[in-house]
Amino acid sequence: MIIGFVSEEARESYYASRMESQARLRSSSSSSSSRKQRIFRYSKSPAVAISLSTDEINELAKDPNSNVQYVQHESQWHLIEVSLRNKLWAQTELLPYGIGTVQGLSKSIPSPKYRNGTCTNTNSFKICVIDTGLYVAHYDIPYQRYGADIEGMTMGLDSNRKWYHPTAANSHGTHVTGTILAKGKNGKGVIGIIPNKKGICLLVAQVYDARTSQDSSVVTEAMEWCHAKGARIINLSAGGTERPPPADEATIHRLVNEDGILFVASAGNRGSSVFTYPASLSSVISVGALTPDNRRASFSQYNSQVDLVAPGVDILSTVVSHDLVLNENDTEDRTVFQAVLMQYSVDIPKKLRRIPLDMMYCGKLIVLLVP
Repeated sequence: MIIGFVSEEARESYYASRMESQARLRSSSSSSSSRKQRIFRYSKSPAVAISLSTDEINELAKDPNSNVQYVQHESQWHLIEVSLRNKLWAQTELLPYGIGTVQGLSKSIPSPKYRNGTCTNTNSFKICVIDTGLYVAHYDIPYQRYGADIEGMTMGLDSNRKWYHPTAANSHGTHVTGTILAKGKNGKGVIGIIPNKKGICLLVAQVYDARTSQDSSVVTEAMEWCHAKGARIINLSAGGTERPPPADEATIHRLVNEDGILFVASAGNRGSSVFTYPASLSSVISVGALTPDNRRASFSQYNSQVDLVAPGVDILSTVVSHDLVLNENDTEDRTVFQAVLMQYSVDIPKKLRRIPLDMMYCGKLIVLLVP
């Protein structure tokens, strides 16, 4: 739930009381029920996000001294996939068609002004990607785990999640980042819109995993983290059809209009005129999808809030990929299956990506059993 207060003072008073209650609970009990409850305090809106029981909601509504303006369910923002080509990787470096479509390598388009790319330098240009994390070890990603020009954070997920090492099933964020920054002139993989990352600090906020929906307050917390780190651009390939609560909307508006952040989000993949948020907020640049022949993709949203369109079909970029190989009597004649559609720029040698599986035929279904 999101609780909106009449003032920042009222928010601070409520937040302090809840944190004090949690501290007392943890000190008096060792049971699992005493584990820390997530409470997010909005820094740009007099609101907090917290899990509340029905009794607690009713208590707030009845208390004349609570200074509560509203209590509202959070929005759910879902990760928005792109349409990708099911194709084997290339042995040489490729230039995705989308880079040329948007004139990404045109010398007439000015580059960001920066001095160096360390994240601690206020003059470096900082890009923040809110997604499923980034497989930093990928050979086409021009960053290293402990580099001075990259920082990451995991929010709203299990504590064992690592923003720098998502699973192969969570390649969306790596794919998006590769489109932006894939290394150029290394003779393999693909070329990103910025093939030379000199001077750019990359901020990675992991808020999604195999569960492709997330509370809006968690995504907003990631936005605030991006801002605190000095991001000039925030990219979010996620959204939902429900308009966000006032606290989330106010935060986005202030990040853009007061802090000068360029906020880019996906227009949505429902193939209708329905508004997708946060892309459809006036402060956000809403981007629809095009096919290779510059037509609107059938799945792409179309409405009055779509600001731009860009290539969104058959996009080749960086991912972690695995081959699935069937066990057969003739080991020299094996059938190879691709596990994910986001191919190109795979980073693991083919011989190391072969995973033996057992197959059994069940009528019209083929079931692959991981041994």
